[in-house]
Amino acid sequence: MVLNPKAGCGKTTLATNLASYFSTRGRKVALADFDPQGSSGDWLAQRPADRAPIYQVALDEAKEKLLIPLGMDHIVMDAPAATHGKELKRHVKKAQTLLIPVLPSPIDIRAAARFIEELLLVGRVARAETRIAVVANRVKEQTLIYQALQRFLASLDIPFIATLRDSQNYIRAAQRGIIIADTKFEFGHDAAGNLLLIDELLTPDSSRFWPADRYQPGRSQPSFDKQPLRDYLSGLKRAGQWNGNAPGPHLPAEVVQATSVRYQDAYLRITGEALKVAL
Repeated sequence: MVLNPKAGCGKTTLATNLASYFSTRGRKVALADFDPQGSSGDWLAQRPADRAPIYQVALDEAKEKLLIPLGMDHIVMDAPAATHGKELKRHVKKAQTLLIPVLPSPIDIRAAARFIEELLLVGRVARAETRIAVVANRVKEQTLIYQALQRFLASLDIPFIATLRDSQNYIRAAQRGIIIADTKFEFGHDAAGNLLLIDELLTPDSSRFWPADRYQPGRSQPSFDKQPLRDYLSGLKRAGQWNGNAPGPHLPAEVVQATSVRYQDAYLRITGEALKVAL
């Protein structure tokens, strides 16, 4: 269950992404939306039918009972805001694990501290029958308020399991038909022992960029990178025609073209302009 009494902290975003994660890995998952706003239910209703299935949990309000489809591996629950007292205890009884998203602001930190203090007094949590963990949401890691949030979370003696960055890169990419699946940061030390960033960031080479219009769950995704070149070189090595060392082999025109097209397509989607290639 994703739970925080303060509105706008990212409960629905976290709940829907968790449900998507489980479904794309072949797990049977259902989503329960207890929030009167119904944002998770709306998201589920608009989810394309060709995606991996996520089932909906209905609520029998007369019996205060969940109507869960048979055979589910996971139930993800999006709890309402302003949950305290008896209602809090009622929701906690339904959950094995509670995830608490917390935003990096003084108001949110104080509200989270009061809520966690109340939550720790609930019987199932106090008896360790229901586990709890915290997720830091929409953070900018170099800010003073994020450092304050880290100190607060470290003081709780509660698992702090994830940090979700506040970044416009993913939004801009999505607007341009690109999914940034992940990215890597490469570091090294110079002769004096200084830690240095040694490679590019958020490019098709350092990240996995997927075309959103070709994404399909449960398969290897096409990507904007130099995979045609990798495949060609791997084939030469398997055939014993190249040992992987310099000098490199001659590249056929079709391999160069296939690789170039991917980068030009990524450039066009990101910038809205065709890349001017010098011939």
